[in-house]
Amino acid sequence: MPQLPRHIFLSVVCLVACPAVSARAQETMTLPNVVHVLGLENVKRNAKGSLIVEAGTVRFAAGAATAAVPIASIQDVFTGDDSRRAIGGTVGTLSMFAPYGSGRFLSLFRKKIDVLTLEYRDSSGALHGVVFTLPDGQAAVAKKHLVARGARASIPVEEEEAQQQSKDKKEKKP
Repeated sequence: MPQLPRHIFLSVVCLVACPAVSARAQETMTLPNVVHVLGLENVKRNAKGSLIVEAGTVRFAAGAATAAVPIASIQDVFTGDDSRRAIGGTVGTLSMFAPYGSGRFLSLFRKKIDVLTLEYRDSSGALHGVVFTLPDGQAAVAKKHLVARGARASIPVEEEEAQQQSKDKKEKKP
């Protein structure tokens, strides 16, 4: 039985594997409970909605307001972690006036969040930025999906994951 040359064999393997890879790249990812901090024209600040990463675009939908950014135009993706008051809004503000500083004590309780920042260029070449807050642990997942679909990132995903793991280990030490 004749043996196939190596380059033909590798070509056949690539042809068989490519549809599986492209099908996985076309999967849609939806992240709920995302807050648009600023940067999108048609969406109000602090609007709560869903971040949808689909074929070629990142879309934020908050009720009737939606905005999309082409993934190919994304110049950089940044992630970070932060915290915000667990008791916010009117109740959080009014609790500050509670007697003997108890309201200030309530403001010390914080909830962890992730921050996702996208830098992109519009059709005329102008640079824009969009900032989102996500539930804890979701920014890295979003960045991975974006980079897998063609977005650029100055800090590799693997490097950020290693930094986060070392940070988590330091926080867990007594």
